[in-house]
Amino acid sequence: MEFGQGYVFNCNRQRYEEAAQHLLDALVLQDSDGIRDPQSHNHQMNDAHGVTSDALWNALKTTCLHMQRIELASLCDMRDLDGMFTQFRYRVLFH
Repeated sequence: MEFGQGYVFNCNRQRYEEAAQHLLDALVLQDSDGIRDPQSHNHQMNDAHGVTSDALWNALKTTCLHMQRIELASLCDMRDLDGMFTQFRYRVLFH
């Protein structure tokens, strides 16, 4: 996947904000697509949001920790996409 290549490329160069952006973009895409969770027992979709990948959330949390952004890592633990998007966009645009 294209976002995976961008993430690895940026992490290898310690460009963590750009790497986080790739992961956040992927999570937003998953959420907006209403992807069914293959691990779910009932295979139902949430009408309000799609299912997002634990692997992406964990990678995003690790990236946030590399950026020394504990508050963003906490949002990853809560799987708070709206909060993460708001906080990350604000930081990137106004840092």
